[in-house]
Amino acid sequence: MDYRFYHYTTGVLRLPASGGPVHVPTELRYSDADCLAVHMTFHVPGNPAVTWVFGWELLGEGTIHPAGEGDVRVAPAVDAPRDVELLLRAPEGEVRVRYSARDLRDFVGRVRVMSARSLTRMSQDADRELLDILEGA
Repeated sequence: MDYRFYHYTTGVLRLPASGGPVHVPTELRYSDADCLAVHMTFHVPGNPAVTWVFGWELLGEGTIHPAGEGDVRVAPAVDAPRDVELLLRAPEGEVRVRYSARDLRDFVGRVRVMSARSLTRMSQDADRELLDILEGA
């Protein structure tokens, strides 16, 4: 059974062209079909939705201290301790989006519980498959 849940939040994006903040509705999705990842879909007004996929533990760590290397980095906002800032890098450029740290921690807490269940189930499934292989040999 594929278990998934969604969490909706809004980030604040500062676009260099406009100079002002743009509110970015964001969908966070977890599925036990990919129990180590979170899917973040950004709905920037006037643009097609964009989804980034990365490890949910990175999101959790980034609410406490700077985390990540490469394309996705997450860290507490220096000037606003109740916020978390995501830095997303692509060949086209980079963007920073801010979220409520509490909101992200709540999501990661739910993911942590579901991921532990998923990993246990995967381990049991692997044990059964190995036993089937060994019995058939």
